[in-house]
Amino acid sequence: MRLITRKGHDFTARLPLATAAVAALPARSFLIDGEAIACDDNGLAVFEMIRHRHHDVELCAFDLLEIDGADLRSSPIEERKRTLARLLRRSNPGIVLNEHFDGDGAGVYRHACALG
Repeated sequence: MRLITRKGHDFTARLPLATAAVAALPARSFLIDGEAIACDDNGLAVFEMIRHRHHDVELCAFDLLEIDGADLRSSPIEERKRTLARLLRRSNPGIVLNEHFDGDGAGVYRHACALG
């Protein structure tokens, strides 16, 4: 099990909470696309906090590209997200599912901006 950055760096040892959560998932093999996040006291993800808070950085998972040898990349994103949600349904602290919002994208964006 490895956590690899987009530039190819292995962050497995640097992110122990996320590593333990991913290692405990109930599948033989998988490839999850996600983003490391650290949240402030209000629960908002703050990218700059990752540099200082390695012990409680979580993986925010938003796509599942492979599971147990099955390449899912050609499957519709909605199907991949449903499969990812099932994989994470009993997950541990350290990995969270990035929620999908149907509806008015501009309204969701305005609300996100208002939250900071």
